[in-house]
Amino acid sequence: MQFGNGLKISLEVPPIRIYTSCMEIKDVKGNWYSVDKGDLIDNGCEEGICVGIYLDGNELEFGVSDGKEGWSVLVEEIVKVNGEKI
Repeated sequence: MQFGNGLKISLEVPPIRIYTSCMEIKDVKGNWYSVDKGDLIDNGCEEGICVGIYLDGNELEFGVSDGKEGWSVLVEEIVKVNGEKI
């Protein structure tokens, strides 16, 4: 944007997060699991439906909701996907 007095202003916003609807994750044994929006995710304490998948740099986190509240679960914290232990 340039103003009448010669002043130029530009705004750059780096992409911080990449949003997606499906992600494949690998467990410690090397098995792959597909996680989609709508899948049931359990972190050992709470379980909820996956409502979002976010990739921020090297950190993968899942937005989870139980219908009353929402929270984030890091990929390292996931214990079960759709009742299947990973």
